[in-house]
Amino acid sequence: GLVIADRNGTLIPELADVRVRQAVNYAIDRDALLEGILLGYGTSTSQAFGQSSVAYDVSLDDYYTYDPDKARELLAAAGVTDLSFEMPELAAPYSAIYPLLAQEFADVGVTMTTIQVPTDQLIGELRSGKYPVFFMSLGSAQGWRDIQTWFTPTAPWNPNGAEDPELDLLIATAQNASVGADQRDAFQAVNRWVVENAWLAPF
Repeated sequence: GLVIADRNGTLIPELADVRVRQAVNYAIDRDALLEGILLGYGTSTSQAFGQSSVAYDVSLDDYYTYDPDKARELLAAAGVTDLSFEMPELAAPYSAIYPLLAQEFADVGVTMTTIQVPTDQLIGELRSGKYPVFFMSLGSAQGWRDIQTWFTPTAPWNPNGAEDPELDLLIATAQNASVGADQRDAFQAVNRWVVENAWLAPF
């Protein structure tokens, strides 16, 4: 999926608006990507936490349906008429994703371009904070590890150091929750906040 890294709008001010990040999500035809790239072997989703994670919430899998009209409405409501961004291109097999994404974004008035980055420099480039949006394999392991990997201000895959007081509180609650239903609810609350606020655009 896509990491919308510039959530604070440092590089692209429009991305600080949650409506713009949500529009990015609504512009993506996840089922088309699944069929076109993975030949249907997989499951479309709007969340980054995997099914084995305590944070997984089945109701979030289809939170963002493919709805280009909704994407256009959100962009218009945010006053955005010319959104464009550049991202590094991963090598095959992922390279096939980019032209499909570019077309889907173009359909809602967003311009996405890619640049070639040497493979041995890719991780450093992705974590450099230079790119507002980038594609990454959003691997999910264990709930707390995922949060530390993606969503805390110092997380390695939060390269622009984005943070939010409401999310910080939810993360602290999850960290200190007792094992059981309270823990599940606390981790799912983190997941729901991240999905609703469109910090990522998972496929």
